Amino acid sequence: MHDLINKRLLDKLQKIVQENIEESALANDFVLFQQEFQIGTLTSKKYKTNFDDRRKLRAWAKKYLNGFELQNDSSEGNRLDSARKFIDEKVSPQPVFSERISLAVQEGEVILKSGKVNLPGGALLNIEINQVDLTAHDKVIIVENGTAIINWHQVNLSDEMKSYLAIYRGHGSDSACLKNWLQNNRDKLQVIGFVDLDPAGLQIAMTLDCDILLVPEDIDGLKSFSLSERYSRQYKQAEFVENNASGKLLELLGKIKLNQISISQEVIISQRHRLTSLPIKES
Repeated sequence: MHDLINKRLLDKLQKIVQENIEESALANDFVLFQQEFQIGTLTSKKYKTNFDDRRKLRAWAKKYLNGFELQNDSSEGNRLDSARKFIDEKVSPQPVFSERISLAVQEGEVILKSGKVNLPGGALLNIEINQVDLTAHDKVIIVENGTAIINWHQVNLSDEMKSYLAIYRGHGSDSACLKNWLQNNRDKLQVIGFVDLDPAGLQIAMTLDCDILLVPEDIDGLKSFSLSERYSRQYKQAEFVENNASGKLLELLGKIKLNQISISQEVIISQRHRLTSLPIKES
């Protein structure tokens, strides 16, 4: 479960304030936090804060953590423990982002039941999941990794797909919420998956009941970026796909196994490899 207010996030924010850290390695905690509270800025690899952002972090903590203060120094380290106790006892176990999704689009408008939204390149929209107007968006792309959705504007898509909604899969309860929404609207949607090119990614595409998979046109051109060690740890996922897939998805698994391929979405995006549609549902 990825609750927004958790011990891990507090540790990171405390360190940022104490040590006046301007750049931190990007993590899902930071992505969700910045989207909700608009403190700091996100790049493809960093969560950045300036002096004013760190002032806002201290104000945020007072407001949302029962008066707890993020300190400029570590002289009151036990206050973090106090905040942790408060979180454990008072914060609802339900995720802050329950029933919400993060989405992006390369071109065109996002059509919601409440109106239209224009998203600039690199921006994400966090909304209640049922606000999506399915009469306008009947094709959605489910994106496995947070870094991929943040950099969606750099993905090499066909012109047709640039107007499709890209939705971040999330983890834990967020992922379960999205899966339920997809199932409940299955007759209204074509579901396209963009996942890591490895057995684990294929399993995710299957569990999301994707109709189509986005794969690089030139897989052979990416072999040098493959991580065979990561592939070797995915034997259970490979077995799941082999036992449950058929047709083109099974053929793709065969190529992945033959070459021991594990290529991340981040590599596919950074190398600007063109993506093509692979139908994986049997007619």
